[in-house]
Amino acid sequence: MAATRPTIGLILMTLLLGACNNTPPPRPARIDPVLLESYPRIYFQGELYDRLAYAAPIVVSSIDKPMKVTVPLRVTTKDQLNVQYRFEFYDADGVPLQPKQEGWRFIHLPQMARHYIQTSAMDTTAVDWRLVIRPAY
Repeated sequence: MAATRPTIGLILMTLLLGACNNTPPPRPARIDPVLLESYPRIYFQGELYDRLAYAAPIVVSSIDKPMKVTVPLRVTTKDQLNVQYRFEFYDADGVPLQPKQEGWRFIHLPQMARHYIQTSAMDTTAVDWRLVIRPAY
């Protein structure tokens, strides 16, 4: 009987130590419910949504020349705006073309006037694009 007490004690200690390990399993990352195709091509950050508008973009694309994108913008208030913008280009698989993407550019937009911003991809692998515009203070 004396030999079974240490065995029972060892089993009980193992069970108790196992019960003390309350570490939850790692949580999986959240999957973005918005499809990549559903993201807007032109996105205004901050308060620009109510102060800036765009017209239909002009996209010129061919097999032998890099994609060229022109976006007409207009300030819809009686204020002048300073903004920064950045075009992003994507290949046929939806992968961003990096590090070939350009950085942020500054532009001053006069009140109520139409202004055109444009850029070209760095090579012919670009098949899609996005434009992000944010306030510049």
